[in-house]
Amino acid sequence: MVAISEEFFFRGFILTNFQRAMSLRSAVLLSSLVFALVHIWNSHFGWIGFVNIFLSGVLASILYLKSDNLSGPIGIHFSWNLLQNLLGFAVSGQKLDGLFFVEYQSDEIILTGGEFGLEGSLFLIPITIAFILLLWNKGRKSNLIFLKDPI
Repeated sequence: MVAISEEFFFRGFILTNFQRAMSLRSAVLLSSLVFALVHIWNSHFGWIGFVNIFLSGVLASILYLKSDNLSGPIGIHFSWNLLQNLLGFAVSGQKLDGLFFVEYQSDEIILTGGEFGLEGSLFLIPITIAFILLLWNKGRKSNLIFLKDPI
């Protein structure tokens, strides 16, 4: 339910309403910032987690705008949360019992994400940026809204 409710609220409601009041680029960035800020109260939250959640908000926004449908962002969000949980990682600081147990052999939580989960890992930043650029560039080559108001 988390993925569904968050995507309906942040992409379906906030992003859509921000679009009416500002440029598309500003709407994407501001709605993603609000999305990241809502997570600051999660356990073990840190600056890397903030950056990764912000970037995932940008990615979900582009996916939503490209398809004009929330099923893509919901599916990605749900799959990400489910996979992390099943593999034994925390999901944005929330730890549930998964199929596996993760025991960190390093104190370098900047690399592993530690108790916050993979969203707290430095490795996720370039991966998310790569997907953002891939989706953005793909959208620019076709007759999508990106040509009217590039992000």
